[in-house]
Amino acid sequence: MSEFESISFPSQLRSDFPIKEQIEESFQKLDQSNPYYQLASFSFNEIVRFEQNQRLKKEDLLVRIHSPLPSGKVSLRSLNLVSSGIQRVFTSLYNTFFGKGNNRGMIPKEIFESSELILNATSAGSFRLHLNLKNSNPIMASHDLAALDQLTQLFDELEKREDYTDIAEEYGNRTFNILRNWFQDLDKGNVEFEYFNNKNNKAVVLNKEKIRKATQQLESIKTKEILEPLMVSGELVSASSTNNSFAIIMDNGQTLKGKTTAEAFKMGLTINKKYKFNLTKKIIENTATGEQKESYFLNSTEEF
Repeated sequence: MSEFESISFPSQLRSDFPIKEQIEESFQKLDQSNPYYQLASFSFNEIVRFEQNQRLKKEDLLVRIHSPLPSGKVSLRSLNLVSSGIQRVFTSLYNTFFGKGNNRGMIPKEIFESSELILNATSAGSFRLHLNLKNSNPIMASHDLAALDQLTQLFDELEKREDYTDIAEEYGNRTFNILRNWFQDLDKGNVEFEYFNNKNNKAVVLNKEKIRKATQQLESIKTKEILEPLMVSGELVSASSTNNSFAIIMDNGQTLKGKTTAEAFKMGLTINKKYKFNLTKKIIENTATGEQKESYFLNSTEEF
């Protein structure tokens, strides 16, 4: 054999190797008196640790629930309060930005499915939940990232916003009501947690003081939603299927911006083209102060 002659090794597929369950079964049959038992135990634990690390690297969200119990333990009440609340708020946000945005009635089935969060793993450090979005459709990937950003932004703005009426206007009345009820439960349950979005490397800490303050502000606002049909004509100057947004310059020269659904883009919208726009004008009114916030939703278009 020459110095540079290559040696061919038989190719090995993933299926050629035993799965973890088979390795575990063989390990459990090994007698502890066997001189190789400690080596086998160490090797198997390394396999388990490797799989856990691989799962944790893929997580979309990390939620850390503060618990008075030993690290790695949490009460079921606290676990349910935090996890179910995050899911309800996230689904409502998803519906606001990528669904019909309806504040009454049923949320569409496809929105429920697309916004479902999955518990990928748990770990110590008080008690950590490693969450992933269930939806694996690459077409919806940009929507998923945008929705996660909106959830992070919503938590962050609870501390920064002075007027919570803006939250109802921007995120929807349904989301506002879900958020208020959830924070009331968190405050009563004396629960606090941290939220970390791995996609944008943003962390939000919601301790007891912040939750109590946000709850008081949410409770102080009573909102009323008014819907009005609106027909306008003008030029479509921007449209984004990423966040289902649009902007038009009306015939009177004013600019109007709003939201729509993915269905609107199937109609073949063309930028810089004139249309008649069938809109719904939504008014969120703070009944305590009389202040109103307006937003617009595009239902359909008609070419001139």
